[in-house]
Amino acid sequence: MLASYIDGKTSLNIVESQSESEYTFVLYVIEKNMGDRKGKIDILESKSKKTIFESKWKRGTMNALYGYSGTRHAIGRVFKGQVLKEFKQIKK
Repeated sequence: MLASYIDGKTSLNIVESQSESEYTFVLYVIEKNMGDRKGKIDILESKSKKTIFESKWKRGTMNALYGYSGTRHAIGRVFKGQVLKEFKQIKK
């Protein structure tokens, strides 16, 4: 699901293997209640496995804008609200 926010919508490129990448995005999503999710994204340097960014947990709810998916909503809030603001060099 995270790939849909990255591929074609930002200047980031998704590669097939982790060995080809510079950075690794680690997505965490937990179910809070029925339709309620919490999500966060950590960004690691692929070679050293060092964490360079750790987002805050954000709540996502089922709504029409995100296809009635609390998971998509949580990912969108974290990616658009935290990752893109922290890394201004990522072009939309």
